[in-house]
Amino acid sequence: MTILSDLNIVLGVTGSISAYKSLTLASRLTQSGANVNVILTDGGSEFVTPLSFRAITQNHVVTDSFDIQYSALENCKYTNFQVFMHFFEYHKYSILTSI
Repeated sequence: MTILSDLNIVLGVTGSISAYKSLTLASRLTQSGANVNVILTDGGSEFVTPLSFRAITQNHVVTDSFDIQYSALENCKYTNFQVFMHFFEYHKYSILTSI
């Protein structure tokens, strides 16, 4: 059991080269026992596919806030999290922010 066991994390991935690195981050968090849910922007999906995150996290990846199949009720789990992470790149630095 690790400190991340049973922790609910939402990982926001945007369109930059750091999207590739976020796959590694999602994998390591999942391997540590965290429940990782990914929100992938259109720009982010230009670098990595939702299928990659789904295979790693075993969770649906939100790519469209108006997706009928995954309505607002289904996505309520995104309001019950302990950590929100946003992974992006600024110039040549990869930055991870969390709240």
